[in-house]
Amino acid sequence: MELTSPTSSTLKISSKRGYILVDPETSEDAKVVILSDGSEKEINQTADNLVIFGPGDFEGSGILIKGTRPETETMYSIDTGEGRALLVSASSISKLTDVDEYDVVIVKATAPVEEAALAALSSKRVVVYGDQSFIPETLLATKTNKINLKKQEELTSNVVYLEKK
Repeated sequence: MELTSPTSSTLKISSKRGYILVDPETSEDAKVVILSDGSEKEINQTADNLVIFGPGDFEGSGILIKGTRPETETMYSIDTGEGRALLVSASSISKLTDVDEYDVVIVKATAPVEEAALAALSSKRVVVYGDQSFIPETLLATKTNKINLKKQEELTSNVVYLEKK
């Protein structure tokens, strides 16, 4: 599983089964599109893709996704067959439990990101992406533009900032 950020507000999760775009402007050729930001984008579901914008259990191209909404924002558990990821917004970090079962916790910076809350996550890897103005300076020092979960030894920190590619 590989993570990149084509734009500051979009995440791309690539796997052998296809790729997922989170909050893109267009769906391109993605097998799965997740609209986590609640926006009314003009992305239509077709026979070739799956568009997700809320809670539920979904499957597209063998990629399993479970959206849950414990309070006001939906969190997405993603299983590509190559790893498991949990996608949350910055305001939901403090509400997380049982993150040990994930290879990576992905945090979208939609509000100021608290370093202490990130450090408290016991996941193997924490990746933050999104609006740079919400990212602490110390986290910006760990920036990278691509993360391959099979090559985690290339990263120098357990918490990294995924900048726009």
